[in-house]
Amino acid sequence: METLENDALKEIEDFITDGGVVTSTKTTTTTFRGNDKKGTRNSVSVASSKSIFSTKYEETSGATAVAPEILRSSPTETAPKSEMMALSTLPTFFPTEAATIFSTTVASSSTMTRATTSLKTTTTPAPCFLNCSDFNDFLLRMPTQKPSQSDGSIQYSTSCKRQYYVSKTAVSRNEAALRCKALDMNLLTVTSLEELNCLSSFPDTFWTSGSMEGKNCGLEKRFSWCSTGYDISPTLISMEKFWLRTDATPSTLERCLAVVTSINPLNQGMIYRNCDDALPYICQFNVDCPKQCQKNPSLFDPAGNLIDQSSYGVWIDIESYTYLLGNKPMSWLSSWQQCCALGMETLNIDNAAEQLGLTNLTFGATLNTWKMNFNYWTSATRKGSPVGQWSWCEPYGPTIFPPNLTWQGGQPDNNGGNESCVHYRFVLNSTGTILTDRNCANKLIFACKTRRVEIPKPCIASCPGKSCRRDATIFDVDNKLIDYTTYGEWFDGCGRTNLFYTKNKLNWTSGREQCCALGLTMTSMESAGKLSCLSKTVIKFAPLTYGDFWLSGTNLGCPSGFRWCSLDRDFINPELRWKTGHPVEGLNCVYLESRNGSVLLATADCAEEKNLLCDLRRKAASSQIAMQNECAEIWNIPSDQIDFLLNTTAFGSATISQNLKCFLKCIGFDMGVFKLGKLIDIDTLRQIELVTQEEPVKLEQGFAAYDECSGIKLDDECVTAHEIYKCGFEKAPTIVTNIVKNNYDATNMGSSPIPFYPVRRTCWLSKFVSLRCKPNCYRFDQPVGKRRHWFNGDSC
Repeated sequence: METLENDALKEIEDFITDGGVVTSTKTTTTTFRGNDKKGTRNSVSVASSKSIFSTKYEETSGATAVAPEILRSSPTETAPKSEMMALSTLPTFFPTEAATIFSTTVASSSTMTRATTSLKTTTTPAPCFLNCSDFNDFLLRMPTQKPSQSDGSIQYSTSCKRQYYVSKTAVSRNEAALRCKALDMNLLTVTSLEELNCLSSFPDTFWTSGSMEGKNCGLEKRFSWCSTGYDISPTLISMEKFWLRTDATPSTLERCLAVVTSINPLNQGMIYRNCDDALPYICQFNVDCPKQCQKNPSLFDPAGNLIDQSSYGVWIDIESYTYLLGNKPMSWLSSWQQCCALGMETLNIDNAAEQLGLTNLTFGATLNTWKMNFNYWTSATRKGSPVGQWSWCEPYGPTIFPPNLTWQGGQPDNNGGNESCVHYRFVLNSTGTILTDRNCANKLIFACKTRRVEIPKPCIASCPGKSCRRDATIFDVDNKLIDYTTYGEWFDGCGRTNLFYTKNKLNWTSGREQCCALGLTMTSMESAGKLSCLSKTVIKFAPLTYGDFWLSGTNLGCPSGFRWCSLDRDFINPELRWKTGHPVEGLNCVYLESRNGSVLLATADCAEEKNLLCDLRRKAASSQIAMQNECAEIWNIPSDQIDFLLNTTAFGSATISQNLKCFLKCIGFDMGVFKLGKLIDIDTLRQIELVTQEEPVKLEQGFAAYDECSGIKLDDECVTAHEIYKCGFEKAPTIVTNIVKNNYDATNMGSSPIPFYPVRRTCWLSKFVSLRCKPNCYRFDQPVGKRRHWFNGDSC
């Protein structure tokens, strides 16, 4: 259940009208259910009124919370949020002295024991800590009458379409916070220049909850939003437009921040004021952003670099940000926690220009070339606020949702009355990217960002950029290759047309182009099953198949990783069978060494000239059937067993042979969704998206099934493939069936370029080694009885 929020305005108006007193004895209870948080009325107001930086406080009924000075007995035990998440100033992937834990905890006055005075003498406080102690103590200690109708009202900012409570009466800063608390709201925080401009609808000078709290921070001025417990962003503090232009120097008594609002941007900004001055105030709706962001140090090496960086998804640099488009579906809250663990922010969009930068990724992209997923969480939510009033949950607190972002048509719609979080979707059309609202408990893929830093990106081998084109001049009117026998030895096997090209030797790049010219592609040996199947052809037709033949593999431009260029897919080392001593450093292109009844992979200088191995998946009624035929030939599976796999009723209870399990692995491998004994995350999720993305309910079902089934891992990869397939069939049978039917890998399938395959005959006597053929030197005009049997005759 989410926080009750749709009737927020009415509740506040009723509260003002009905009368009442907020006292320090109000008890707040909070219960948790799943990923959502439900609290009794006023729980949000108490939460917003008392925030403690701590790693030791447990949110338990009746618990005692020690004052923050006590919990921080050393500077490194816990650090202010500004030290941990200053993404604008600290490179994310490099070590800092800042601690990695920030948490905001909440206590009502009935369960809070204030131990600051009695314990200060026994524990040395940290040298610099922002605690807003007088602000929090005042809210806990002092009762207040609710604001009357004449004191102020809910007003609407026309410039940003947000609602605030704007007072007409002037009070001290702490009293202003207490009155906001009585309304279940927070005293104003101005966390962005966009919000500063938004307030121009209410020209005046108002209290905010900002305070200069760094009393022990030396020359460095430290500021905090006391109503929410977040530090004020150092980047924001450094912006000239954040401050009102003035020549006045604040006195030492002026440590509270007020905001001057104006329709003239030159006459607005933050100013220092004495906290006891009387000013009107503005209250904001509480935004239920996560109050804990913990970086996981175990994910980083001693130098501060993220370990196994590529395993988290796709990394992209755009303008001033580095983005991580992740590879695992999860809830909105889990997405936030995942990005925190990586020392990053959950995806948020500062303005329309930033959205355009992400949109540009889709220009010219197709389903075959798009390498990411389509559906990601952002950090945006409206939980705790009126319907339609969105905020980004950022490291320095909730920030205003910018105008002019592109939503999907008809969105947000709050479908079902419980869609309080924002989803970001890539679409491969002129729109590019869109926003929609979704239930926060739904599973979508996590996405993060940080200020751009130089992160070593995983390298990818450089395949030839030139497209693979057939040379029409060497084909006849029936599209059959002219004089095809002159190019080498042709074989039909393993679901493919294979050419052992021996017409002339070529270097690796020219060899690739020659295969393309013949209407084929340079062969990839991406799986152990395919290599094993080809080896049978090699042995059967030896020595015609013996020699060194270029394959499509290379590691040009990426010494750490080979890639099959014909498939645009990285090598999977357990599936390979290398010649002893290979691959050799500095030798960047891969060939097949075929001799003496064995086939092995080896590397050579790409400039060397060798024969070629070219192939083409045999054409069928569809790419699905062609793929099935290839895997069926490799694993000797009859067609009736293939049809059986799509029989939901029979498949779940039947006994499956080992070869059929390996057939499933072969299909998953060819579709690019299975390797190293597990599902390939991004590719599998993309397949789910392709068959469900227009229907959010089905997308949720598919992602949930993936989340449950993808963790299956057994010793035998064929058995693992079968168990994952079986699990998917049980959880989402329609989606699994459609993925198999709708795979789009038809890029390496076509009609054979030759009219027929040469028929090669072998002598049945050749298997008898002792019976050698001898020349027949006898004249056949002699009488039969005088001829000697040729088996026993001498050589001529």
